[in-house]
Amino acid sequence: MFPRAPEPIPGQRALLLVDNVPSGFGPAVVFWCRLFSGRASAVCPLRALTYSPIGMRARWRRYLAKLDVPVYSLHRDAFDRRYAKAATKAFPDGVAFPCLVLVEGGQAPALRLIVSAEELASIPDRESLIDLVSERLVARGTQA
Repeated sequence: MFPRAPEPIPGQRALLLVDNVPSGFGPAVVFWCRLFSGRASAVCPLRALTYSPIGMRARWRRYLAKLDVPVYSLHRDAFDRRYAKAATKAFPDGVAFPCLVLVEGGQAPALRLIVSAEELASIPDRESLIDLVSERLVARGTQA
């Protein structure tokens, strides 16, 4: 698992994987939803694409490890607490979860939406997610 996001470091960029699961639940929610309904994607499309009941899928883990920015995993409530002020500025109409966000550290970190909740809900597989994230990161000047 990737570490939880630290406080922003001035000048540092990082990719935040913000899921739609409350703190403390994580893979367990996806596992139980998949077991009983067969639809983990209804709870969190990001986790459905990138996790199995026992943890992060290997292909996704390898992809994230090769990025030239640090990657951090956050639950939606932790994102709200840590980035409330920056999120209000970056997303005046609010942001839906799950999503992938590029953060540029500092006293007032800048947030950029890389993949929205709507896009995640329509992504058919992990490879499509990897392609989209790579395209968006390159567009923002980050090697993918």
